[in-house]
This record gives sequence, structure tokens and C-alpha cells, in this order.
Amino acid sequence: MLRSIIVAVALWCGVGVAHADWQYTRWGMTVDQALATSQGKLKPCTPKACEGQSSEDKIALAYGDYRSDENSFTSFLIFNKADKKLDRVRLKLINGEKAIGLGSALLGRYGEPASRSTALTSGFSITVWREKTDEILLTMIGDYAEVIYRPRITSSNRGL
Repeated sequence: MLRSIIVAVALWCGVGVAHADWQYTRWGMTVDQALATSQGKLKPCTPKACEGQSSEDKIALAYGDYRSDENSFTSFLIFNKADKKLDRVRLKLINGEKAIGLGSALLGRYGEPASRSTALTSGFSITVWREKTDEILLTMIGDYAEVIYRPRITSSNRGL
């Protein structure tokens, strides 16, 4: 009985909180590992579904729906092109009218940001939080908002 209560409390405390890595994934996973641990929540990318999510050295290989609190997102798992290991997760907010609320939710979850940059004339802002092993970036442009979770990198280019 006591063991069940301890497990229930531990699970309840962890609900909705992104610890190191992101949800059921771990930095450095392969796409097959990420798809397997998602229990069907993620799908392999198609050119149309993940259009615009890749860059010169990064590639989106999986995507899915994600919900946190009042916010719905399309999640994209981004991998290094060189080694095909999970490098970051991009959450694209579906309803841009909730962008301000998203910023407030992240502020409530992670506290004061490490940095904040705002261009008042364009409505563009980037807010960065640094956790022990992860970095969280909120980018907002008008009614567009996205959150990126990635491993925190030191000057030696190694995670903490």
C-alpha cells in the first residue's frame, strides 16, 4: 500500500514537467527508438508533414500531436543529419491566439528566463531558459509561437 502511494505521488509530481530530454525521448536516440518509446504518438515524417523543419545539418524524422495544459502543438523530432541522433524537439503552437498564455505557462514552469530578446517593431521575441541539462527556447513572431527543447551545451561543445 505504501509503495503504491509513493509511486502515485512520484508519477503525479512528474506529470507535465519536462525533465532532462523530452517526454519519453532521450537525447541521442535514433528515430526508431523514439518511435518505439512513443507508443504510437509519433509518426515517421513525410515530406509534406515535416516541410520546412529541416536545415543544412538537422533533419526532422518524426512528428506528432502534443498537448500540454491548454496548448496544442505539432511536435517535430529533429535529428543530426550526420549521425541521425535526436538533437532537439520543436513544438509548433497550433492556435497562435494562445501565444501569450504559452509564454506565461513557461514562465510559471521554469521561472525567470536566462535571457530575453525582443524586437518591438516586428513583434519578434526569443526567451531562453536553462535547466541543468536542457535549454528551452520560446520564439514568438506575431501570432506564431514555437518551443524548442534541446540539450544544454557548454563551451567545450559537450552537454553538461
